[in-house]
Amino acid sequence: MAFPNNPFQNILFIRTDRLGDFLLNLPAIHALKETYPKARLSVLLHPSLEELLKDHPDIDETISFAPIIHGTHFLKWFLFFWKLRKKHYDLVIISNPHKYFHLFTTLMRIPYRIGYHRKWGFLLTQALPDLRVQSLKHEVEYNLDLVALVGAKLRNVGASQNYSIPLSTQDEQSFESLAQQKELNLKKPWIVMNPYTTASFKQWPIDCFIQIVQKLHAETSFQLILIGGPEESTFIKKDILPFIAPSVFDFSGCLNLKQLAALLKKAPLLISNDSGPVHIAAAFHTKTIVLFGKHPQGSNPQRWGPWDPLNNTGHRIIQKDRITDIEIQDVWKQIQNYKLLSS
Repeated sequence: MAFPNNPFQNILFIRTDRLGDFLLNLPAIHALKETYPKARLSVLLHPSLEELLKDHPDIDETISFAPIIHGTHFLKWFLFFWKLRKKHYDLVIISNPHKYFHLFTTLMRIPYRIGYHRKWGFLLTQALPDLRVQSLKHEVEYNLDLVALVGAKLRNVGASQNYSIPLSTQDEQSFESLAQQKELNLKKPWIVMNPYTTASFKQWPIDCFIQIVQKLHAETSFQLILIGGPEESTFIKKDILPFIAPSVFDFSGCLNLKQLAALLKKAPLLISNDSGPVHIAAAFHTKTIVLFGKHPQGSNPQRWGPWDPLNNTGHRIIQKDRITDIEIQDVWKQIQNYKLLSS
């Protein structure tokens, strides 16, 4: 496809799904900004993520939108994109395919529309076959392939700015204030554990997490922190806290995404199922132990594991046929391999 002689002036990037899915688009967004530094780059994302991406150096504007997947809701979509047409985008990258994204960006007369060849992909001006379900490579690489259709690529694959989450002094102070309220010692290291996830096939049994917490409490001097969203907080209080030492900190349900990022930035280690906080930790080069089970629908670490482009082994993956097959000793061995237990 031929592109205009002048670089794109006004780019729209669309990705409106969950935390981890969105974060793995940050290198593609950075590639766009590196390739077209003078272009204004707007990102259409889920409202819950807008706060986390505030002041991101690659993003000039965030636009929040929560698409209703079930039912048509045609009028809602029409009115939303009718207002957006006034911004006169000359390029749109549609990272999560939806027939209405394809339809309405066509009706907006955006001249260059890039995405995947599915869900009315015939409306795009250029499209890739959607092979992501095959999990042949990392999700970040699939997203980079998409922006490569307009000539965008990373100058240095290992550069830290490729995959970053902005944290201001105020953001860090906000976390520290909350931590002090909970009597967390900010001068003493902590290990973070994320015991819940969105899908049952990705869920390591809770009694296994309890045993790991008990073992860490008995054999290390680390402060131990449990995290989770408001929904998980109820389960943590009911199913985990009664069975562990009262000195373990429960941060579930009380952290906004910036505070969560500040917590993970300072942590030596995160232990987690395949879930969004893993990808926040990876952005700060925090070590992780991530648990995977094989599944036809695919929680595949080759595609969804923490991104480590230089293979610096800052992350350990444990995968078995079923996540319930992972044993306590499998996780404990990886904790020992990080040589943190003398802390």
